[in-house]
This record gives sequence, structure tokens and C-alpha cells, in this order.
Amino acid sequence: MTDAMGSYLIRRDDGISDGIAGQVFDSYDAAYAVVERYYADICCSDDREYYRIEVLGEELPGSPQLTPNGQAIP
Repeated sequence: MTDAMGSYLIRRDDGISDGIAGQVFDSYDAAYAVVERYYADICCSDDREYYRIEVLGEELPGSPQLTPNGQAIP
């Protein structure tokens, strides 16, 4: 996969920052590899965290601009 979009931020669904959430990568594949390793280490656990990968700088109507750690810019 070739990325032409920019930077990719890993964000936890509950909004908490941790060792994974808040990391920024130059490619989706690099961010995905980190999330994939996390899920591979956890088997059938309800205690796992849920992560998503977001494109930084991509503006959707009504969405706030974000800092690299996921904070909204006022």
C-alpha cells in the first residue's frame, strides 16, 4: 500500500492516551503494524483496548483540527 495522504495517528476509542495511542506515523502500514502487534499479543480478552488509525490533516465537515496527541485545537 502506498500512502500519499500524510501522517497517521493511532487513537484509543475511549480517548485515553497510552503507549500506543498518540503515536504518529508517516504511513498507514507502519501504524497498522503497531496495532496488529498489540492485538496479536491478546487472545480472546474482554479487557483489551480498541484502537483506530486516523489521517492527520484530513478535514471532514464539522470535525475539529487535532494536535498529534489527539487534542482538539480550539
